Amino acid sequence: MSSTIPFLLFTIFVFFLSFFRIIYFLHMMLNFFFKFLLEVILVYDSFIILILFKSRNILTSGNHSIHINRSYN
Repeated sequence: MSSTIPFLLFTIFVFFLSFFRIIYFLHMMLNFFFKFLLEVILVYDSFIILILFKSRNILTSGNHSIHINRSYN
């Protein structure tokens, strides 16, 4: 009887240790994933904004030139 109580305490302790290690590992993986995802979103978002603004400027300049030519004609 006296040897079962420390054994039970030890198993509970080991269980909680492994449980917290798994939670910590998941937390670190999620943290890394979300940081990576945020960085990718920010980088690609800036690229998409640049592409959209460049294409928008090209389209508006084209429309303005067509509009000016039509008004002169």
